[in-house]
Amino acid sequence: MKSIKPIIKLLVSIVIAVVFLIFVEHYVGWAKLLTQWSKASPVSVLVAVMFVFMSYIARSARLYYYFEQQINGRFLICTKLMLQHNFLNNILPMRTGEVSFPLLMRSYFQTPLITSVAALLWFRLLDFYMLLGIAGGSIIYFRFGLGYLAVFIALWLLCSGLLYTLVNTGVKWMMQWDTSSKLLGFMRDMANKLEPGLPKSSKHFLTCWIATILSWSFKLLAFVWVLLIFVDCPFIEGLFGVIGGELTSILPVHGIGGLGTYEAGIVAALLPFAVEQKQAITGAVNVHLFLLGNTLLGGVISIPLRELHH
Repeated sequence: MKSIKPIIKLLVSIVIAVVFLIFVEHYVGWAKLLTQWSKASPVSVLVAVMFVFMSYIARSARLYYYFEQQINGRFLICTKLMLQHNFLNNILPMRTGEVSFPLLMRSYFQTPLITSVAALLWFRLLDFYMLLGIAGGSIIYFRFGLGYLAVFIALWLLCSGLLYTLVNTGVKWMMQWDTSSKLLGFMRDMANKLEPGLPKSSKHFLTCWIATILSWSFKLLAFVWVLLIFVDCPFIEGLFGVIGGELTSILPVHGIGGLGTYEAGIVAALLPFAVEQKQAITGAVNVHLFLLGNTLLGGVISIPLRELHH
């Protein structure tokens, strides 16, 4: 029965993608939708691509400084790994591309699988916390204004340090459990295995957190920049739309390459602002095409990357 579930999820992913492709053709028309790119100046698109690749550099830096001892100066290979993981993660269904991260870390840097898995879980926790913070900050700004937003940001940043303390303390506490319970014993053993992949110090955490903030700031700026080419709305509303798309990553099932589910997240976040439906769909699809295009470009760029030998 367990072996059937992944097949069912894959079939659902394919169905979602196919239904989405048919829906867009019927409701907007793919030819009409793609011609909307004529509105964009080459310079605007180039600037957006530049922001995306600045985000990639920040993500590479996060990985590099997190595993500095293992990576040992091999930043280009670190970037190669990040671009390949990003490509697989965005293209493969059901987030199966996440599995590539520990496998690539073992292949390039001989990092134990469990250590890479722990680091990936930590990265994803920070990513999710970052998205929630931006979404929450946007809501506070809409409802209460700039003064309350400043207070929210201060509390949000303070709680990020608390997040690190709770995870670190919690794991070390579990590592010391002396129990005969199978469940608690399993949790203790997992804590012992995961601990080497977690932040080693407040400085280690801070470096990782700053890189996360920079990466998401560049990425969201790029996607909002592109969305506003196709959708007539203020920046803050466009930011909500893009966050809606990004939050679909937590869904248990996605369309192939995120087709359908990513767009649904953007449209759902835009419609409460009275954005015209066809315009919202056009903007959402083109932002996703921009995302996939940069994903493919990053994957191609990763192929020739090699170590620099002195």
